[in-house]
Amino acid sequence: MSLTKRLDQAREAFARKDLAASAAAHQPEVIARAVEPHGGASHQYIGDMVYGGLDGIVTTFAVVSGVPGANLGADAILPACPLNLTHCQASVRLFRPGETTFALSLS
Repeated sequence: MSLTKRLDQAREAFARKDLAASAAAHQPEVIARAVEPHGGASHQYIGDMVYGGLDGIVTTFAVVSGVPGANLGADAILPACPLNLTHCQASVRLFRPGETTFALSLS
């Protein structure tokens, strides 16, 4: 049984105030069987790409917004942009080893 179907059964049992059906939907065995397969092996990297990309975007925003605060001209932003785009790409690649280390520390 899929996770979505199990949740629907639990919600319907709650709406009907059916205690037996609600208890059956919350049994550990039923929960353990409620698995939905997602993606292939490559999907494990999506979270790292999102976190790394956000890290790079925030860094770029910090540099661009810091230029006016430091009373620098617009000519100070242009040399920093390629560096920040490189930093964004590096962040995406470097989050994976950190995530692997974290996962290994939990096991």
